Amino acid sequence: MKSRHHSEGNFRALGTLARKVAVPRNYFHGARHGPFVVPDNIIVFVRRSLAELQDGTFSPHYHNRWVLIVPIHGSGTVIVDGGRHRLQPGVGLLVSPLRLHYYDRAPRRGLCWLFFTFELPGSPSPVAGARVARFTPSAVRTLSSVVKIWTEQAPGGIRGAQASRMAAELSVVLGEFVRSPIPGPRLPAKREATLLGKIKAWIEDGDNAGLGLTALSRHVGLSESRLRTWFRQEFGLSLGRYIRETRCRQAAHRLKTEGLGVAEVAAGLGFSSAFSFSRTFKSVLGVSPSEFAKPR
Repeated sequence: MKSRHHSEGNFRALGTLARKVAVPRNYFHGARHGPFVVPDNIIVFVRRSLAELQDGTFSPHYHNRWVLIVPIHGSGTVIVDGGRHRLQPGVGLLVSPLRLHYYDRAPRRGLCWLFFTFELPGSPSPVAGARVARFTPSAVRTLSSVVKIWTEQAPGGIRGAQASRMAAELSVVLGEFVRSPIPGPRLPAKREATLLGKIKAWIEDGDNAGLGLTALSRHVGLSESRLRTWFRQEFGLSLGRYIRETRCRQAAHRLKTEGLGVAEVAAGLGFSSAFSFSRTFKSVLGVSPSEFAKPR
């Protein structure tokens, strides 16, 4: 009986609101949710030190998922494709898939950064590279709700209504985030930016597929040893690794958009064999090229 009276009270409240609803001006154009579709396959975790940030899957390389970083305690720098983004509590970072990012200048202890990684199936990218923004109080409350669902999940994982609620609430936060950017990152100095641009253009030129660092050093006008040293000092990883991972990024794009087979992509990017390409691709992206190319 009590439940029925409670339901009737809710419907009376809904009826009061319904009487305020006006006739639509247009029956085909209504409220749109913005640039994001609902995220899927969401994973939440925490990093508590610089060592944890730099370890495992978050060593410098590309990721095939979206990453939202939410600093709770401690400030630090995230470098995305050469641009430095300074994060602190209240200021977070959204990184789109297949971007080189790594971590610098964060405390060795006393850190607490939340990470949300996810997929946006079939969605055009609303952010190219990375976006820094402030979290509004409502966004923080919504993120707290997402984390609560995650931490209270049953042994079998999050399913059904809870999973839908988690995805919908994260989508709201992402929409706010994209609409509230703050000034962009500090980029490398002009000479360094120009040199990095030459390196990227050389790697992305299909005619250079299969050529090594000797050819690249001639192209940019530096000795091979000097080029290697400069790149590691400036970006925190080896130039050889950067070239391999950039070509894997090219491969990922071709597999998804051009309908090419694994062997065709491997040959076009200068890998000695499909086996060598598959091994490198999986080490970079965490999944084999054939798995990556499967429709989702």
